Amino acid sequence: MLRDFIDTVISFAKAHPEYLIPIVFAVAFAECLAFVSIIAPATVLFAAFGAIAGAGGIGLLPVIIASTVGSALGYWASYWLGLWIGPRVMHMWPMSRNPRLYDKTHAFFERWGTLGILISHFSGQLRPIAPLVAGIARMPLLPFHAANIAGSFGWSLGVFYASETIGRWASAWTS
Repeated sequence: MLRDFIDTVISFAKAHPEYLIPIVFAVAFAECLAFVSIIAPATVLFAAFGAIAGAGGIGLLPVIIASTVGSALGYWASYWLGLWIGPRVMHMWPMSRNPRLYDKTHAFFERWGTLGILISHFSGQLRPIAPLVAGIARMPLLPFHAANIAGSFGWSLGVFYASETIGRWASAWTS
């Protein structure tokens, strides 16, 4: 079922490259939104989207900007969700199924502080929970957003630069 979803999204993006930017935004937002990101297959999709952008001549910058904005807004929404729900989140799925996840993520922030938000963008295990825990812990807003924007940009740049480069190489080899 997940494979069918991935195939459908990729096929749509290939057939309609004019919608690639909003699709990238939506997937990045979902990937960085607490709870939703657990079921969002962004890594596979981003690799394909970068290749589509590279092969289709869309360019790297618009895709990186869409991903950065989507990612940053997903983290921001998760942060506010953590502020709003607070520690009650421990009784909600998926946190209720793995209560140590909160403890591990909180310990990570105790060690790394604001830099932890930036680093969490690059970790599939931390990405869905980090901004939520930052909100619960009431991390100051300005440092959170600075680290969030920097992490969103770095993550987007890394993912899409690699996949776009592969797309250009594939296009050159098949031409």
